[in-house]
Amino acid sequence: MPPATDWSRYPKIAESSAPCSSTTGEWICTEKAHGANFSSVAAPAGNVLFASRSGVLADSDNFFGFKSVGLDSFLESRICALREELVRVGIAGADATVIIYGELCGGHYPHADVPAVNGGVGPVQRGIWYSPTLCFIGFDIAVLDSSNDDETGAAEPAAAPPPRFLDFDVARAAAIAAGIRFTTPLLRGTLAQCLDAEVRFASTIPAALGLPPLPAEVPNLAEGLVVRPAREPAAASAGRGSRGLIKRKIPEFSEKQYSNEEWRSARHGMASGGGGGGGVSWAEAEDLVRYEMLAAINQQRLDAVVSKVGQVDTDDKPACRQLLRDFMVDVAEALVEDGLLAARHVAEAAAPPLQQLTARHPLLHEELEKHSRTLVARFLRRRM
Repeated sequence: MPPATDWSRYPKIAESSAPCSSTTGEWICTEKAHGANFSSVAAPAGNVLFASRSGVLADSDNFFGFKSVGLDSFLESRICALREELVRVGIAGADATVIIYGELCGGHYPHADVPAVNGGVGPVQRGIWYSPTLCFIGFDIAVLDSSNDDETGAAEPAAAPPPRFLDFDVARAAAIAAGIRFTTPLLRGTLAQCLDAEVRFASTIPAALGLPPLPAEVPNLAEGLVVRPAREPAAASAGRGSRGLIKRKIPEFSEKQYSNEEWRSARHGMASGGGGGGGVSWAEAEDLVRYEMLAAINQQRLDAVVSKVGQVDTDDKPACRQLLRDFMVDVAEALVEDGLLAARHVAEAAAPPLQQLTARHPLLHEELEKHSRTLVARFLRRRM
C-alpha cells in the first residue's frame, strides 16, 4: 500500500464569493449531493487507495458499506484506467498520483416501484433520496505531481506540490470515459448569474440514475448548489489562492440553525469573541459566541460529522465518545472560522479550536458539552 501522503484532503468549500481570486470567465452550477465525501486514489505503482474526508481508509474499513456492495472493486479498475489515460495524453506525469473526489450517497429510495437492494447497507444520509443502492458521484479530479526529491540532492525533502485540479469539463469527460459517474452542470453563465440561480429545487440525481420521481408528498429537495469556475484559476493551481468554489444550501440543510435571524443580524455588528473591543463588553461578546455556538449544535452538523467518520456502532462506547468529541471540535472550528474566538496571544491562537473555546469561555465549553451530549445520545438511541 502506498503511504497516506499520496492523498490530499479535499479543501473546504466557501459559503461566499469573498475568497475568489477571480470572478470573471464562465461559471457552472452543479447540484450539491447530500452524502459523505469520498475519494479514490491511483498511485504510480498501480496501487489504489480509498479515503473519507478524515483520511485514507484502512484495508479493513468498510466505510458506509462501500465494500459490502462491491463499490471498491467497481472503482479500482476505473480509477486506474482514468490515471492511465491522463498519463497517456500528458495531463499527468508518469510518476503522478491521480485522485477523484466525490460523494458517496444513496442507500434508500422510497418509491413503490423501486425495490430495495438485497443486502443493502442503509442510507448514507437522510432527508434526500437518490438511489436504493450506494452510489459514487465524482465532482473533482486532482493530480499530485511528483516532487522528485531523489533528483534534487537536497538535505531536506522538497515540500510536496499542491494538488493540481483539472478544469471541470476536462475532469468530467475523463471520468465518464473511464466509466465513473460525474456531477452534471445545471447552469453555465457569469458568476452573478450562477449566484442568482434558484437554490431550492427537486434533486436531479434520481432521474440521472434512471429512477422515477418520488410521489408529490415527498418533495425530495436538493441540498443546494455548488458554484464553481469552469476553468481552474491560475493562482489556485499554483497553491496561492482560492479555487473559487462556493456552496449554497437551502435552510433545511444549513449547519447553522438560527432561532431569531433579526437578533443575529443586530448582534453581528459587535466585536468578535475577543471581548471588550469596539466598545463591546465581555458579556455582550460572550453572548454572541453563545448564540452562534447554539445555532451550530443541530442534527445537520451532526450528520455532516458522521459522514466524515462513517457509521458508529452503538455498542462501541469509545467510538460513541469519539463521535461526541468530533462533534464538539466541529462546532468549535466553526466559531474560529467565524472569527468569534479571537486569541489574546500567539500561543493561544495556535491551540486547537476546542482548547481555544475552553481557554476563553470555560462556561460555554461546559454548555457545548451538555447540549452536544444530548444531541448525540438522541441520535444514537434512534440507531439502536
